[in-house]
Amino acid sequence: MPPVATTPRAPAAARRRPARRSPWWRRAALVAGAALGILFFLAVAERVVYAGDVMPGVEVVGVDVATRSEADARRQLAALATALESQPLRARVGDQELVADPSLVAFEVDEQATLRAARAAGRSGNPVEQMLGAVLRRLRPDRVGLTVGYSEAGLEGVLDGWQARILDGNVEGDLRFEGTEVVEVEPRAGTGILRDEARRLLVAELHSGERDTVELPVGRVEPRVTREEVARAARRARALLAGDVTVTAAGSTFTITPAQLAPTMGTRIEAGASSSRSTPTGCGSRAPTRSPRSRSRPWTPASR
Repeated sequence: MPPVATTPRAPAAARRRPARRSPWWRRAALVAGAALGILFFLAVAERVVYAGDVMPGVEVVGVDVATRSEADARRQLAALATALESQPLRARVGDQELVADPSLVAFEVDEQATLRAARAAGRSGNPVEQMLGAVLRRLRPDRVGLTVGYSEAGLEGVLDGWQARILDGNVEGDLRFEGTEVVEVEPRAGTGILRDEARRLLVAELHSGERDTVELPVGRVEPRVTREEVARAARRARALLAGDVTVTAAGSTFTITPAQLAPTMGTRIEAGASSSRSTPTGCGSRAPTRSPRSRSRPWTPASR
């Protein structure tokens, strides 16, 4: 039988086509999508588990209220508020200690508003922020500040008192009344507490969760009243004392002489300027009173 020609067959491995691998970016996208899905599930689960409570990783100025119920968190905040509202404000200038009772600034902690802020911390309507927050709060706490109330006028009064103890060489522009004569007090610069920076430091201390001694800055202090403002106030005062003043009130007319009017007159600083004013006898003295936050017009007679 004649030989039959055969064609050699390729090995089986050679006949199989190599498997095609998916691109790296597709695998990375799948991994990232799975991670995001897990984070989203954890963030939703956290919101459900701690509904009505403070979220994990939340602090209120050093007080750990994380995972606390509203009642427990309120008790902790009430204890903090009681402590802060009874502790005095303390400051230091050089080696001199300064102390002020918190009642002078009408300080109080708004516990309910602080609790609302603590419960809102860690909760967001943005899904991305919610997922990131669930992770970040495990690495570092979300700190919520105290919501407090205080009297700005009271704080200015505390600074006035402390400034009077520290001030060296400074003379505020003023008027002095010697009988019916108006004497101008020339303003001069000196050394004292730098009020703007001191105010900022004290306000920050009021919002903190503890009472430390605040180091107040000291430097050159310029008078709040210029020579021109003193001279302008003096002209007004002299005009009031230039002669008798006839006053009509409730249908009655009476005359006030300069000698009667002068003891009731004084000065105060209004929005940085000194102006003359008259106060009823027995309701004030000739010593100046200062109200830098309010502005009122000097008293003027109804007729001359």
